[in-house]
Amino acid sequence: MSNRPLWTRSDYRALALWFFPAVILTWPLHESAHWAMGTVLGYDMWMTFNHVGLVEGTYNSTIHLVAVALAGPLVTWFQGIAALVLIRRTSHVRYYPFLFLAFFMRACAMGISYISRPNDEAAASLALELPMWVLPVVFVLFLLSLTVSGSRRLGAGWKENALAFLMASLVVTLVVLSDGLLS
Repeated sequence: MSNRPLWTRSDYRALALWFFPAVILTWPLHESAHWAMGTVLGYDMWMTFNHVGLVEGTYNSTIHLVAVALAGPLVTWFQGIAALVLIRRTSHVRYYPFLFLAFFMRACAMGISYISRPNDEAAASLALELPMWVLPVVFVLFLLSLTVSGSRRLGAGWKENALAFLMASLVVTLVVLSDGLLS
C-alpha cells in the first residue's frame, strides 16, 4: 500500500495549497477540450472558465455532439491518470489535488445532472440513446478508483481526504462564482 511515512504539517499544507493550481489547470483544460473538439469539427465555439458552447445553431450530427460532450471528461480522465502515475512514482502529496479534483469535478457534475440539466457524460448518454446515468457512472467510478488508489499510495486516511473534500468544495465554489462574475 503506502510507502510514505506519517503525514507531516508540510504535507497537509502542500495538500491544501496545491488545490489552487489544480483548479487553475483542471477547469481550463476540461473546457478547452470541449472548445477544441468543437472548433476542429468546424463549429464556432465560445468558452468561459466553466462553460463552453456553440456560438449559434446546433451540431450537425449526434457523433459531433458526443465528441464535443466527451472531450472534456476524457481530458479529465487523462489528468487523473497522469496524477496517479506521478503519485506512484514520487509519493508526493502535491499531485493528489489534481487526482482528487478530477474525481470531485465529475462527481459534482453528475450530482448536478440529477437536479438540473444533464452534464457532459449524461448528455452523451442521452444522445447515444443510452440511459442517462450510464456514462456519468462509468466516468465517476473510473476516477473514483484512481483516487482510491492514489489515496492508498499516499497513506491518506479520513483526515487527509476530509481536507481534500473541503478544499475541493472551496475551489469548486470559487469556480462557479467566478464564472458568473467573469462572464
